[in-house]
Amino acid sequence: MVLADLVSWRQIEQAKALISQEQGTFIKDPGGRVSVALVYPNRYHIGMSNLGFQTIYALLNSREDVVCERVFIPDRPLLPQESIISLETQRMLHEFDLIAFSVSYENDYLNILKVLDLASVPLEARERTDNDPLVVIGGACAGFNAEPLANFADLFVVGEGERVVHELIDHYIAWRRSESGREELLKVLAGREGFYVPRFYQIVYHDNGSIAGIEAAEGVLPRVSQALIPDLDAYETTTCVVTQNTEFGDMFLIEISRGCRRSCAFCLMTNLYKPYRTRSPQALLPSIRRGLSFRQRIGLISASATDHPQILEICSQILAEGGKVSVSSLRAESITPQFLDCLAASGHKTITLAPEAGSERLRRYLGKAMSDELIFDRLRQIIAHGIPNLKLYFMIGLPSETEADVEAIVSLVKKIRHTALQATRDKLSLGRITVNLSCFVPKPLSRFERCPMEQVEVLQSKLKFLAGRLNKVDNVQVLTDVPKWAFIQALLARGDRRVGEILKQAHIQGGNWRRAFQCVNLNPHFYATRQRGEQEILPWDVIRR
Repeated sequence: MVLADLVSWRQIEQAKALISQEQGTFIKDPGGRVSVALVYPNRYHIGMSNLGFQTIYALLNSREDVVCERVFIPDRPLLPQESIISLETQRMLHEFDLIAFSVSYENDYLNILKVLDLASVPLEARERTDNDPLVVIGGACAGFNAEPLANFADLFVVGEGERVVHELIDHYIAWRRSESGREELLKVLAGREGFYVPRFYQIVYHDNGSIAGIEAAEGVLPRVSQALIPDLDAYETTTCVVTQNTEFGDMFLIEISRGCRRSCAFCLMTNLYKPYRTRSPQALLPSIRRGLSFRQRIGLISASATDHPQILEICSQILAEGGKVSVSSLRAESITPQFLDCLAASGHKTITLAPEAGSERLRRYLGKAMSDELIFDRLRQIIAHGIPNLKLYFMIGLPSETEADVEAIVSLVKKIRHTALQATRDKLSLGRITVNLSCFVPKPLSRFERCPMEQVEVLQSKLKFLAGRLNKVDNVQVLTDVPKWAFIQALLARGDRRVGEILKQAHIQGGNWRRAFQCVNLNPHFYATRQRGEQEILPWDVIRR
């Protein structure tokens, strides 16, 4: 047995081991069906926590004429002789009709190129022939700025995949029967809502590097329209495949709302998924009952669970069915004693709040009208309900941030600890306060989309100061961002189509971004740390909002 055969056998055994611990897996005979390799460009443990990824997997496999199999980045590096394979039947990716990526984070972009390389599929769309798989990219990143990935995708799904996934397959089947070239399929899709075909849009640049115009080819939409679901109750967004081998393996996830009704200046959620929509308790009840047949705990997915107008009814349904409730981040101003009763009854021991800034002035500027006293009041209520641990999220490098604002983070954390100590004295031991410090990255579609990112050296200095001060506080654990990776995130979030050259070079250089910058005649600071003019055309303006 040659080495390549041995390693491939290990890949197959690992895939079978993962599947053996799953419930809800689809395994179909590919014969006569459209085959889709659905790729989450990260490891299994992370990808299987993504509800959007699981939802598209279920929708595609609900069709008799489609077989959809999942693909993840391997847990261990592959040898040069190896090819990446699908999970369900361990097929090589170049054998599939479509390779569809679900992309939620900029830092996964390199993995897209890695997967294509391992699959022996040409990296750039212009290099592919009709015999290669059609490469489709969807997910949040395709919705807010597809341009850095434009050279690598034949097609983007822009918006909510549930709305257009069946239309994509129907057009693909019709095209395959027609025996025409791939260009014809892409032209048809480019005229439809929710699809973006970069090859039909030419970007024109000024001499200073900014965008002068976006020119659409004849017969396609002048600007791409986002596909949105008007009624969330018409679709179920829940865990499809249940497994312990994931970040939320002990719970069944259910999306209860999409978008956000707040308008925080740094966040893209409001505009990316507007309007804010919710699922009704009546529509959620069958999902809750099905979820409780797999897990005792139901994880409610939303930007903020307490913003749902019927959150108490939803939680009561779960408790009445014998289940327990889990939520992610909460808005302090919308926390009520009744909601805390539900969390306490579910055995919650930790609650996450995101003040984002240490001073009230900066929080008001961000659109988070959360006073210090409100935070202290909610903390007393949380502790009174037997929930001792607190996670806090702050950002540094925000627009208008002063030295006093940075110091205010230390002051606020100390006051929070003091409030917690007073509330827990003679009742229960003081819980753990975990402080997460991240770097502000200006994101497309947010009110700060034209703002510059702060220089990496300045961010490092601020993080060093905060960690040094907060690590001296008892019962406080500090977790800090890595500014150089936040810089890469800003480059990819705000980049235009030319940034794809940097991305490709970073892939060639094995993930060494410094070498990639040296190899490409583009200044990354032009994208990450430059203030954009008010009249400047932005890369993501190709999509109509």
